[in-house]
Amino acid sequence: RFRNGYCRSNPRKMVKQWAEKEMRNLKRVRAAGIPCPKPILLKMHVLVMEFIGKRGWPAPRLKDAKLSQSKLRSCYVQCVKIMRRMYQLTKLVHGDLSEYNMLWQNGTLYVIDVSQSVEHDHPRSLEFLRMDCRNVTAFFKNSGLTPMSPTQLFRFIVDEANPECNDEQMDSDLDNIQKQVENQAPATVEEEIAENVFMQSFIPRSLSQVPNHEEEERKLAGNSRKDEDKKLLHMFTGRAEIQLPESVDSKLKIRTSASDNKIEVMLSKSENLNSENAEENSIGSFEGSIEQDFSESDVSCEEDEDTWVEKKSKHFNDVAGDSGFRLKDADKLTKKEHKKIIKEAKREKRKKKIPKHIKKQHMKKGNQSSKRR
Repeated sequence: RFRNGYCRSNPRKMVKQWAEKEMRNLKRVRAAGIPCPKPILLKMHVLVMEFIGKRGWPAPRLKDAKLSQSKLRSCYVQCVKIMRRMYQLTKLVHGDLSEYNMLWQNGTLYVIDVSQSVEHDHPRSLEFLRMDCRNVTAFFKNSGLTPMSPTQLFRFIVDEANPECNDEQMDSDLDNIQKQVENQAPATVEEEIAENVFMQSFIPRSLSQVPNHEEEERKLAGNSRKDEDKKLLHMFTGRAEIQLPESVDSKLKIRTSASDNKIEVMLSKSENLNSENAEENSIGSFEGSIEQDFSESDVSCEEDEDTWVEKKSKHFNDVAGDSGFRLKDADKLTKKEHKKIIKEAKREKRKKKIPKHIKKQHMKKGNQSSKRR
């Protein structure tokens, strides 16, 4: 949506998109029954909304409102419910919720400034939600209340036990949490460290943000997951377990065929040791028997096809070794020795290499003889 309006050198071009976003978010918040200004009109970058105040005087921000302990407690309960309803019903995270973006009017807490609110499936939505929990908890704690910790508030907001956000259910849950907060001992150093770690930890929103999620699931499940995998494998294939060949190098691709159980090792063109032999054979064919029929060449190809798998498997064993050597798992000395061996092999290979100008001459002769034919 910012394709035509985004400009880093001139942020004013973004004002129109921000106004449109705030109007949409206000409509969603108001539809969920959350107290907020009613959007009336949007024209270009101008957004007209309902005035919250009394006799021309705007309602004070929560930071400037002078509240008693009972009203402050009621305000805290309203704020927690608003955060849960925004996440569960509107699927939004405020992103900048604090005492500066909430108004107090006639015993009701209003939420404003929702232009920066993001969807609940945004990559950083949970990070913004934890920031909101920390800001709200810090304000009410400094005001003299004993609120729940940011971690407890976060879990209360994202809990899916009451997706309809029923008031009676939320009140009972908050009462239980408040009893636990009042009865618990002062936080120790380890608990404070765990709280800080939770606030800074990365919480993925989808499997695309988890590298190798299957391995993580196996680690969490333990032996029970392995037993289930074995049962499914036995159900579909009739086997108790399966052994796959280990990948020796990223440039080697092992392909198994279920019909004849043959293993083909596909090598990259740049490191194929048999490429030079193929070129020498082609040059010899240009020099000696260029006038040979295509049928004879097909027969020779069929004869060489039987030994193809043996050559590739031999090269595979030369590179990997009998012990299944993996270069990335080796130490520094082994890597150096391996590198030295590869360099020596390439040096010997360059000694037997045919110069390019000789290859071109043979290719030219072969083309001329084919044209004469």
